[in-house]
Amino acid sequence: MLDQSLQQIKSSVMRLRVAPKQRYSKVITLVLTLLTLSALVGSSPAAAQPQGSVLVLYDTGGPYGNVGEAHALLLTNLLGHFANQIAIVAKPVTTYMAGDIHQQLATFYVGSTYDEPTYFSGSALDNYNAFLADAAITSKTVVWLNYNLWQLTSNWNPAWGAASFADKFGFTFTAIQNGLFNHVMYKQTELFKGVVPFANPGAVLAGCTDEGAGRHACSTELSIVTITDAVKAQSYADTYSTLPGGGTSTTYVVRAGHFWFVGDLPFVYFSEEDRYLAFADLLHDMLGIPHAESRRALVRLEDVSAGTSVEDLNQIATYLRAQQVPFSVATVPLFKDPLGMTNPSGTPTTINLPGSAMGNALHALSVEGLASIVLHGYTHQWESRLNPYNALTGDDFEFYQVTINDDFSLNVLLDDQVFRS
Repeated sequence: MLDQSLQQIKSSVMRLRVAPKQRYSKVITLVLTLLTLSALVGSSPAAAQPQGSVLVLYDTGGPYGNVGEAHALLLTNLLGHFANQIAIVAKPVTTYMAGDIHQQLATFYVGSTYDEPTYFSGSALDNYNAFLADAAITSKTVVWLNYNLWQLTSNWNPAWGAASFADKFGFTFTAIQNGLFNHVMYKQTELFKGVVPFANPGAVLAGCTDEGAGRHACSTELSIVTITDAVKAQSYADTYSTLPGGGTSTTYVVRAGHFWFVGDLPFVYFSEEDRYLAFADLLHDMLGIPHAESRRALVRLEDVSAGTSVEDLNQIATYLRAQQVPFSVATVPLFKDPLGMTNPSGTPTTINLPGSAMGNALHALSVEGLASIVLHGYTHQWESRLNPYNALTGDDFEFYQVTINDDFSLNVLLDDQVFRS
């Protein structure tokens, strides 16, 4: 039902678009971002009480050691959804202190470096081993992402409560495989797994597999696990390949009581339709913090300025009003066309949004309570330069210089100059 409603809105807006008067004139773009599959965007409990702390541990070893911290930051931002209920601490796994896990509501481990402990010795290695031991015996939630589960399965100590990792948790690590895994199935919903839905011309796609139609599968590797006891361990999401020669369907997210495992880093090449949504939704289960399910989408009109068609805005507003769908409008306060791209005579144009026909229309929609106005830059272009297209508001970039190559790929220049609108 949700998908059908979104398609109706999108189709309506597509019908309402009119042919532009000039090559560079803008039409309102309706951006529909599905924020979650189910519970993630529901209303948080009122006056929620803190339920505990969450520890995020990440890898730092090897030539790409910085990747772990970057993904820990993305995870920490996502956990901010529970900001009123948890306190979050993130640190390298090699600084772990024995017993830390037992004090947490949950601990997340971002396994971004293959064989992380081989890059360390001394106290750093001792700290990593202490983490392994505590992860094996704790009764608190552990969520393990991607690499290094084999450090736990291969170095298992029977003193940790079972003859093996599989005996205790009902699943085991099998292999790292690039099985061209490009989809995840979660709650009967098909999601991308690290697929770039549309690649701009000239985009760097080394290591990606071309799917056709502009799509590229760029995160096809998987840390494969095998469920050995279906009573102790259950799959919460599966991954599979739609590409020639790809692997067969296998577990992507597995839960064994308080121990969770995710077969890759869900932030790699994520997009609006990615397995990231499944991971975000599962955070409620992982943390044991549910709330009422609320399937919700955000409707946003993009790059609206005094140079945008008021007729387009009114037609879209009329439809959304009838559907009782509020929306936001990303507005640009000052419309600039210094090169006269929108005028047959080539005359430059500058129009302030306040007092313009578009400004008055937006004010009325805001007073009505139908539209929320969001600031989206100031001019959305830079002076009278091609940055990189035509110096027209909404077409060009504002806060940094961009040049365009012959293949239409873009270069962003940041190092030696600062650009101000």
